[in-house]
Amino acid sequence: MVDAAYPAFRAALLASCRRALAQALPPRPTVARHWEDASQLHWLGLFQEAGRYQLAWSFGRLRPPVGPPPHTAGVFWLVDPVFPGVDAPRLAAMLAALTPASADGPTRAFLARVLSQLALAEVAVALWQAPEALGMPTAPGFAVALPRRPDVLGEPAPTPRMPAHARERVTLALRALEPSVRQAVERLFEAPQAELLPAVLAWG
Repeated sequence: MVDAAYPAFRAALLASCRRALAQALPPRPTVARHWEDASQLHWLGLFQEAGRYQLAWSFGRLRPPVGPPPHTAGVFWLVDPVFPGVDAPRLAAMLAALTPASADGPTRAFLARVLSQLALAEVAVALWQAPEALGMPTAPGFAVALPRRPDVLGEPAPTPRMPAHARERVTLALRALEPSVRQAVERLFEAPQAELLPAVLAWG
């Protein structure tokens, strides 16, 4: 496995998110009119599901307010038809290439999901720590979140753990990963934080 494969995947995912956000922010007048004040970005949510990614964002309160915060205008797939220039098939292929070919299908699928979660958490941290690159002002208390699912924005994604029923085969597959990637996954499995984003933030 090429040592640079995981950093390249993470960089491509970050670049794709930034490309999408550059097209969405700041909001067009037809979008801004649905908000009480769309001059500042209040919240950004990132989601992953089986190697596919979604984005949502909030400018505070919709007009009229609908449901509990964060209010969003929807959840959008990180794909070319929605955000021209985003190469979702390339991201999927890069992710698949990270998993060891020697592992069985379920183990590869599990590791791909964990690596996808790890990369998205690191992307979330990068976006949160550089809000000036988002293309519009951010509100005090601006946050980037990794919700569990798009329909439960207030429920954070959990930290992935080693599956007890598949410990032996997952451990064997981990040995085939590039050492720094294997160490990151093992660190994630052992993190004391129950939530994914705080676990990665704690790494500093």
